[in-house]
Amino acid sequence: MLLAVTTLLALPVRVVFAADDVSKDELERKAKVVNRAAEKESVFKQALHHVSIETGVSESTIEAQHRRSPDMGLAGIMMANVMAAETKKDSSDFIKQRKGGKGWSAIARANNVSVEKLTLRLDNLDKAIGASSGNKKGDKAPTEGRRGDKQHRRDGE
Repeated sequence: MLLAVTTLLALPVRVVFAADDVSKDELERKAKVVNRAAEKESVFKQALHHVSIETGVSESTIEAQHRRSPDMGLAGIMMANVMAAETKKDSSDFIKQRKGGKGWSAIARANNVSVEKLTLRLDNLDKAIGASSGNKKGDKAPTEGRRGDKQHRRDGE
């Protein structure tokens, strides 16, 4: 009887750990996909711009952070800045933890930052640069500003 109760009590813990592993793997996978796409010279500036939009941090600051820690990729720089905004800590704290071997999901959980929020931001960046679909920069629909310019030209003709 005691063995059965002990086994039942341990089951939810195993399920929680399994869910954590899945979210960790998914976050790391998404970051790798985005980083791979953002490494391309034709996409880098666009990715840099969207990281700035997602984080509210200037493009020049994001670029400087990327120069200091290129191994983080723009996805890592973005996640560090999202966590910094959530926790009021410096983004370099999270970059140091990552360089120390911690995964992004573990860093987020340890700092009470939603892994789902990081996943959503990565998804937004992914869509903006077409990382998962394999689209090239020129294959994407025009940005909002470009649409406005085209509309203005049509109205002015």
